[in-house]
Amino acid sequence: MKRRPAPLTVLLTALVVLVAAISVAPFLVMIITSLKASSAIFSSHPQWLPSPVRWDNYLRAFRETPLTDYIENSLIISGGATLLNILAAAPAAYALSRLQFGGKKWILQAVLVTQMFSPVVLVLALYHLISVLNLTDSLWSLILTDGTFSLAFSIWLLTSYFNAIPVEMDEAARLDGCTRIGVFRRVLMPLARPGLAVTALFAFIYAWNEFVFALTFIATPDRNPLTVGLFDFVGRYEVQWNLLMAASVIAVVPVILIFMFIERHLVEGLTAGAVR
Repeated sequence: MKRRPAPLTVLLTALVVLVAAISVAPFLVMIITSLKASSAIFSSHPQWLPSPVRWDNYLRAFRETPLTDYIENSLIISGGATLLNILAAAPAAYALSRLQFGGKKWILQAVLVTQMFSPVVLVLALYHLISVLNLTDSLWSLILTDGTFSLAFSIWLLTSYFNAIPVEMDEAARLDGCTRIGVFRRVLMPLARPGLAVTALFAFIYAWNEFVFALTFIATPDRNPLTVGLFDFVGRYEVQWNLLMAASVIAVVPVILIFMFIERHLVEGLTAGAVR
């Protein structure tokens, strides 16, 4: 005889389904709107499903704005910021995990405190610094700021992951004649690959979605990333909602592809750091 599921199980399942539906609903609305004609969006009798389906909205989004340039700029900024983030966070996390020195706990706390500062609070000071370095209106300004602002989270994440790797592996490599740098490069980094994948994904998503610094530091329209470029569809008297939603769908695709590519490493990285 089949056992009936417990009421608590049914309730939790219904809650999970409800939360998932609420989370997915905005994306469904975005996709549906991207396939509508302008007249259907502003109609007094709204339709849930587009009729007719306007696939050409995606082509129009590329024709009416330099969307390809925006995507290319975002890829350069996000890729550069992610690389910079990993190159700085991995050695710092290794030092905090393996080296013994005074004030290590305070340094970790200080790193965490930096996450409390909003980019809006620091944007004027950063703009002055970028101006002194002669990097205004340059993609380098966004690569440096985006890579730096996600650095604290990356250090904490990688430190936790390095702590989960047994110290005995370091000692065995040292007995075989490996230097400390060699242990880090040849032993810990390969073992930390899932954690590095998680860190890289979060750093990439942060840089891909960043808006405030891009709007402040970049003056030339052709150098705008995708987040700022989407404002081309927002006019003074009219918003082209169908084209804006089409461009937004295109903006989500690279992140989804990267997530699918490193999904296996992502699951391993999120779970391994919690087990010692």
